[in-house]
Amino acid sequence: MGGSLPSPLKAYHPLPDGQELCIAPALPSELPDLVALHLACFTRSDHFAILLGEPFIWDAYRWFLSSPRTLVLSARVRDRLVGLTAFSDHPYNIPMLRAGKGSALLGLLRRPWLAFRPDWLGRLAVLLFSRWSRPVGNEGQIAFTCIAPEFRGRGIGRFLKQASIQACQDWKVVAVTTAVRRENVAAKALNKRFGFVEVEAKSSERMVHLRLDLKATGLAGEILPDR
Repeated sequence: MGGSLPSPLKAYHPLPDGQELCIAPALPSELPDLVALHLACFTRSDHFAILLGEPFIWDAYRWFLSSPRTLVLSARVRDRLVGLTAFSDHPYNIPMLRAGKGSALLGLLRRPWLAFRPDWLGRLAVLLFSRWSRPVGNEGQIAFTCIAPEFRGRGIGRFLKQASIQACQDWKVVAVTTAVRRENVAAKALNKRFGFVEVEAKSSERMVHLRLDLKATGLAGEILPDR
């Protein structure tokens, strides 16, 4: 676990089918399972990191597992990884890219047309030509959330969302941000239930950027009920 938290996050939750879900900070030994679940849940149309190739996904999760103030939460039923969420207490894109610089550049060499995507020209310039320093600000950012397809609809996403918000509150950040594909109705609805609102200035035709103001919410307590 990259970040240290003042309160433990390990928790057990009953699922509708009677099985027990365990959510806990992921360990480095879980890296192969995390990558396998990510690749099973996302396609190239879902997010840009997949286009950079599997080696970059490995580097991304290594960074989340080992960096200060970053965290991966795993959700397991018995010994099977059925869900995860990865997040940090600061914007993750540029430091994650730099941590996986070699695999990212290899991915770009294999698919050079990616370098001309308007949404990645700025990031590529920072990756190649500038020094990176920790961003100024106090906002957590949720990067990836994956639920195994056959375990969706059982509330696992809600438990992971609540746990990630709790971690950000423990880190004493003022807000949490995330982004979902505009057509992902379920993800948008889940975030809305937790109080996230769209940031229209940062959203695009493809992606909806969302923000939760932790100073104005009392979500540290219970999981929201199903509706």
